[in-house]
Amino acid sequence: MTAIVKCCGIDLHGAVSSLVPATDAKGLATICRGFVPKKLELTAKAADAGIKAAAEKMEATARKSRVTFCYLLAEVIGTLNKLC
Repeated sequence: MTAIVKCCGIDLHGAVSSLVPATDAKGLATICRGFVPKKLELTAKAADAGIKAAAEKMEATARKSRVTFCYLLAEVIGTLNKLC
């Protein structure tokens, strides 16, 4: 987990920055503009299905960890090797 946090540059100190608002389009757009193109080397459009799948996997979790969400996103779209 530490490697993913370091690699992704995720700030886990703030309550807001450590969570993903999976039902909020604006919050997901932030992931599409930042994490996806920089770390996974995909366009936001290409990762859209992966983001939906990661959100569905975490659907039962009320407070979705940004680290877990990013890991699941990379796993779903087959880009785990690009994380570190």
